[in-house]
Amino acid sequence: MAITFFTQSKKDNAPIYIRVRELNFDAKARTKLIIKKDRLVKGEIRYYKTVPSDQAQQKDKKQIDNNSLHIIKKEIESLRSLVYDALNSRKEGENITSKWLSDIVQSNAEDKSLNFHIDAFLEFKKLSIKPNTFITYKQSGDALKGYQKHLKKDVALINADNQFRVSFETYLRGRGDANSSIILYIGRLMAILRYAEKLKYKVSDDIKYFKDDLKKKKTLNIYLNLDEIKLINELEIKDERDDIARDWLVISCNTGQRASDLFAFDKKNISKDGNYLTVQQIKNENSRPIEIPLLPQVKEILKKYQGNFPPLFNEIPKTNYTIYNRAIKRVGRLAKIDEVSKTLVTKAEDRKSGVVDMKKYKQFSSHIGRRSFATNMYVKGVSAFWIMNVTGHLTESSFLGYIDQSRAIDKEAQRKAFLRALE
Repeated sequence: MAITFFTQSKKDNAPIYIRVRELNFDAKARTKLIIKKDRLVKGEIRYYKTVPSDQAQQKDKKQIDNNSLHIIKKEIESLRSLVYDALNSRKEGENITSKWLSDIVQSNAEDKSLNFHIDAFLEFKKLSIKPNTFITYKQSGDALKGYQKHLKKDVALINADNQFRVSFETYLRGRGDANSSIILYIGRLMAILRYAEKLKYKVSDDIKYFKDDLKKKKTLNIYLNLDEIKLINELEIKDERDDIARDWLVISCNTGQRASDLFAFDKKNISKDGNYLTVQQIKNENSRPIEIPLLPQVKEILKKYQGNFPPLFNEIPKTNYTIYNRAIKRVGRLAKIDEVSKTLVTKAEDRKSGVVDMKKYKQFSSHIGRRSFATNMYVKGVSAFWIMNVTGHLTESSFLGYIDQSRAIDKEAQRKAFLRALE
C-alpha cells in the first residue's frame, strides 16, 4: 500500500492532494493544505537553501518560508497517520474510494485544529475571570489566529510543537511586539494546549520546552522628550535613507504606534479635513479602528511627500524594521543625543548579558517613538484614557507599566498637591 502527496495545479500556490493505492483500489482526495508547487517534489518538502550571495533580507525571507514549510510537513505527517490508521481499521469488504478518502481526510478536522481549541479555551476562561483580564486572553487568541492567517492555513492541534512556537515568536517580533507581550502569548499558547490535553486531546510533547529561550527583560527603556524630537525634526540630513528614517521616527513620536502599524500608514485613511488618521492595529485586529489626531509635525512631513507618508525601505516587513532601527541610531548620533544612561544588553560573542552605560542614540529602536508619545503626553497632563485611545493599550495597568514613570511624574507638583489636600 502506498500513500503519497502531490500537487496537480498549474498555479504557483497549489492545493495538496493525497493518493492511496493498492492492488484493488486507487483513490485520491484534496486536502486543505496549500503549498508553492515547486516546494513539494515526489511527495517530499523541499526547503529553501541560503547561499553565500544572499543578502540579509533574502535570508530572513527564506527562514520565514521554511518555518511555514515545516508546519506543512507536520500536517502531511498527521494526515498520513490518520489515513493509515483508517485503512487498518476499516470494515471487511469496505470499498476504498475517493469519497471514502475525502471523508477520512476531513473527519474530525474541526476539533483537531488549534483554532477550535483556542475558542474552546476562551469560552472556558470567560466564565472564571474578570472582563478586563479576558480582553488580554482574547488578544492572545487573536495573535495565534493572526499568525495562522499569515501562514494561510489552520494548524492542527498536534502540530503546535516547538518549531511552531519558534516561528510564532518570529512572527510576533516581526510585527513589533515587545518581549513581555511575546512571553505572555507563548504562555497563553501553553495554557491552551494544556487545557486541550486535560480534555484527552493529543498535543505535542514539546510544550515543556516552550519557554526555555524566553526570559523577561528588565525595563530600562528610554524615550525622547519634546525638545529632542524637535531637534531631530529640524536636523539637516543629506543621506536619503536616513532622512526617510528621521521622518518616520518623528511620525512615530507623534502617533504612538508600533512599527508594524506605523509602516502600514496610508494617505487614503486620512480624514477629509486632514486632522485624523484611521488605523486598524495589527495586534488588536479584532478591536475597533483607532483615530489618531494628526499633530503639526506629522502634517509638515506629509507636505514634504506631497500628501503621502514617507516611502518604505524594502518590500519585506521584517527587513524594514532592521533598516529603520539602524538608521535612527545614525540620526540620533547626528542630532548629538548622546547622554549616557543605563541599558540592558544581551549576550553576544564579545560580552555578557547585563546592565551597562551606553549613549542614548545607541539605544534607539523602533519602539522609542511609541514610548516617547505615551510618556510625553502623560507628562503634559493628557489623561491616560485619551493616550490609551491612541496607543491601543487595553488596560491602564499595562499602559502605566509601559511609560517611563520615573520621568513622567513632576515630583514638586505632586508635593504641592498633597500639601493643598491637607489645607
